[in-house]
Amino acid sequence: MNQIVSVQQSTAIAHVSDAELLTTMESSLYPGARPESIALVLSYCRARNLDPMMKPVHIVPMWVKDAASGKGAMRDVIMPGIYSYRIDAARTGQYVGKSEPEYGPARTETLGGKEVAFPEWCKITVHRLIAGKERPFAAKEFWLENYATAGKDTIAPNAMWTKRSYAQLAKVTEAQALRMAFPEAVSNQPTDDEMEGRVFEQQAIAPPTPPVPPELPAPPPAEGADQAAGQPTDSAIPPEPKEPAEWSFNEYVLGLDELLSESKSEDDLKAAWKGRPQPVRKLLAAETSEMVGLLDKHKSRIEALKQPVDETPPEPPMPEPPAPDLDPPTPEAAPTPPATMGLMEDARAKAREGLKAFNFWVAKLHQDEFEELEPSLKALRSEAAQAKVGA
Repeated sequence: MNQIVSVQQSTAIAHVSDAELLTTMESSLYPGARPESIALVLSYCRARNLDPMMKPVHIVPMWVKDAASGKGAMRDVIMPGIYSYRIDAARTGQYVGKSEPEYGPARTETLGGKEVAFPEWCKITVHRLIAGKERPFAAKEFWLENYATAGKDTIAPNAMWTKRSYAQLAKVTEAQALRMAFPEAVSNQPTDDEMEGRVFEQQAIAPPTPPVPPELPAPPPAEGADQAAGQPTDSAIPPEPKEPAEWSFNEYVLGLDELLSESKSEDDLKAAWKGRPQPVRKLLAAETSEMVGLLDKHKSRIEALKQPVDETPPEPPMPEPPAPDLDPPTPEAAPTPPATMGLMEDARAKAREGLKAFNFWVAKLHQDEFEELEPSLKALRSEAAQAKVGA
């Protein structure tokens, strides 16, 4: 934590009356300044616990322009000096010091009809003690961006920036480095060296609008007056249709999708989106995201329509290779040699002769059985005939 060291004003100044102090400041520190401007300096120093006799702030005449009317006038503005910045940094107890100014190459230019020599830039490093370690904060400022003009209607530098171009630029650079190193202690208000000769534009503040008195309700008409004048009564006038308090968001999205689907180009899509019907209630975040997603979907659809159509005929399908035959082919029988064929013919001939003999003996057997049974058959026939005659 930074410890801000409180610097008490000297006992002599504490016992001096405001009138005596203002007289001293007017005669020695701010000669020619208006009394009300010196009073502002005294109030500024007391608010920030500064010794006004050490002149930590300056009275800078500035051209203040009213943004509303466009008119302007010179006005005294209280600006802190580089000495005030150094006091603020020293009160933290962490200000270690600063480096010597480093300057860029010298340049000579004619500004507003005046030839001026100045350094192109200046660099200063301020050192601060943070967590027991020294940390550098470097600032680099350019002369052309910071010099004060001799008036609001000229670009020529004033007498101080012409005579002391190096010293003035060094003070501006040191102020910037102190603001970087001690942002919580050093004032953010620019120093007098930075603001001298510049135009301060005052923002217009609109006066408060007087409240509008509420309208009093009209007195009710006399009974029977409307009928006498031939005007319809309030009961005869149909009420105006009111917007529904609740509505289906899904129906709204479906209708919007159908509306956007009719667009064939980006212009059509933009026109449809712009002319879409607005819902009667405020959309939620999720519903708004859904509508944006719907718009992105149709954008992608239109981008797809822009893609060139490939008119190249499709290649014919490649014939599928035949399925492998899993069953192995049956090997053909080897041809029978001639010698073997002769043996087979002899066997077939013997088989035929054997079959003939077998048939012969079967027929012979049937013939023998018939001959043995024939006498018995004849006897049976004779007995049957005799029995028939006797009957």
